[in-house]
This record gives sequence, C-alpha cells and structure tokens, in this order.
Amino acid sequence: MKRKSDIKRVLCPLFGVPITFVCGFDAARKLGMEPKEHWGAMASTYESEVYLTLGYPEHNCPNTIAHESVHCAWRILDLVGAEVCSDNHEVLAYMTGWIVEEATSYFSKNYPAE
Repeated sequence: MKRKSDIKRVLCPLFGVPITFVCGFDAARKLGMEPKEHWGAMASTYESEVYLTLGYPEHNCPNTIAHESVHCAWRILDLVGAEVCSDNHEVLAYMTGWIVEEATSYFSKNYPAE
C-alpha cells in the first residue's frame, strides 16, 4: 500500500512545540535520527522538536502508540520546563491523550498494521 505521507508535523496545542509523526525507520534516518533495527518504535527529540516514529506497520497498535505518546509528552514538558509530579500530573495526562489521538488518526491512514 502506498502511503499518503511518511511524516506529519503538528504543533502541540498547549505549548506550540512541534511534534512529528514518522512512518518507518528509513524516513526517520532521512530526518537525521538513528533508530536501532530491533526497536519497534521510538520517541526522540531533535533540535527542539519531538518525533514519534513507528518503525514497522505491525507496531501500529494502541499499546505502542500509547507507550511512545507518554515518552513524547514527557519530552515536550521537558522542553518547555513544565514541572510534573505526583501532585501535578494533569498536563501529562492531557498531552498524552492528545498525542495518542493525533498519532492514531495519522498512522491508521498512512501506516496501517498489515
């Protein structure tokens, strides 16, 4: 299946930090990232931008997207200096939910599990 696009860049609504969804490790390498072949997916930060990459279509599943979305939310919060702790974690929950929704929508259309 031909993908519509290997990447999609959006801005985090709370902080304006760019987050890019990437289909495949080949596309990630073209963006300067260095994924390991045995990884299924990855979250990374490069030049103040956050990336969520699914290495292979079979990793397009709720578990992997949720897992990597938490990593991405933490990276965004680190970039903007937001403090998150056990008494103040609502922003982490909102960010994670928003990233999961955006990632699921994008990957389901552009990198469906086979």
